[in-house]
Amino acid sequence: MLMLKTATVLEVISKRRRTARPAAHAGLAKNTVFAATHSAEDTLVLLDATADGLTAEHAAERLSAVGPNTIEAPTKTLARRIADAFIDPFAGILAALALVSLYIDVLAVPEPQRDPSTVIVIGIMLLVSGGMKFIQEARSGNAAEALKDLVSNTCTVLRDGERIEILFDELAPGDVIRLSAGDMVPADARVITARDLFVIESALTGESEAVEKTAATTVVDGADGSALPLSACKNIVFTGTSVQNGTAMALVVATGSDTYLGGIAKMLNGRGEKSAFDRGVSSVSMLLVRLMLVMAPAVFAINAATKGNIIDALLFATSVAVGITPQMLPVIVTTSLSQGAKDLARRQVIVKELPAIQNLGAMDVLC
Repeated sequence: MLMLKTATVLEVISKRRRTARPAAHAGLAKNTVFAATHSAEDTLVLLDATADGLTAEHAAERLSAVGPNTIEAPTKTLARRIADAFIDPFAGILAALALVSLYIDVLAVPEPQRDPSTVIVIGIMLLVSGGMKFIQEARSGNAAEALKDLVSNTCTVLRDGERIEILFDELAPGDVIRLSAGDMVPADARVITARDLFVIESALTGESEAVEKTAATTVVDGADGSALPLSACKNIVFTGTSVQNGTAMALVVATGSDTYLGGIAKMLNGRGEKSAFDRGVSSVSMLLVRLMLVMAPAVFAINAATKGNIIDALLFATSVAVGITPQMLPVIVTTSLSQGAKDLARRQVIVKELPAIQNLGAMDVLC
């Protein structure tokens, strides 16, 4: 089951390049750097752990202190979801016109002459467009959460000197895990012993060939490890990678958001660049604003000068502004995107945010 987010592949890459931190430390925790550049014995001392693993009581204390070993995207509140669905530049223009029309056609005229039809039409368009977007994204979010509940990964860990199977979420720094061919790496860990261990790191580095991992200490330029690249960490296995072949015992040094993958997730959870869809909507909105700023005052001035009735001139200028704005455009766009989301859902693809439909369709090459 594939889940699409708004950010495209190129946006993700460009966003990582623009971060202030050097690429070598885009997510490497201090414990990870220490573990890579020091012996396994020194790392055990740092984490107050032993090669036989933690006790169940000690592991529970650490898990309570650092939290579960999960990388969770921040969930949107109801208010945030409503704001994302209803607030955009085009909706802002329509809302502004509705307020102007409300004053001119309803509030500023006597009872017999009131005509709220323009306000009602614009309000219905805004409600339909935003409501469809809100409902579609709520359904997609619920489906994505349901998928998470169906998946549970386990790993082999030493607890009280014995090998047991636990969920990834229950790992804590200082745990000693056993890795073998086919295993997913549950946390960033320092290799203690290894036998023909090859790990696939393509999810992090893009390198298609498996990388050999050993227990040897990494030699770096500089005492603080400031020049340590990810590719140099031959004694560290990272969350999100998988074991191609071989076996190993490894000491967990970072979990959850402290892992390298967690650092990437933090960057992606920030506000990224506008997508092509958002830029298009903003461009159309600004064009309409410029047209209204030119046309409405010109029409008002001409009518006021020729007819001498300022109220009628203002009403006519407002009508021109409303006529310039295509009220049905948000509904048409949202309907089209929703239909695309439904088509993808039939092919077992969850679209969490509707603008991702346009991004996917605009791609020439998908890697």
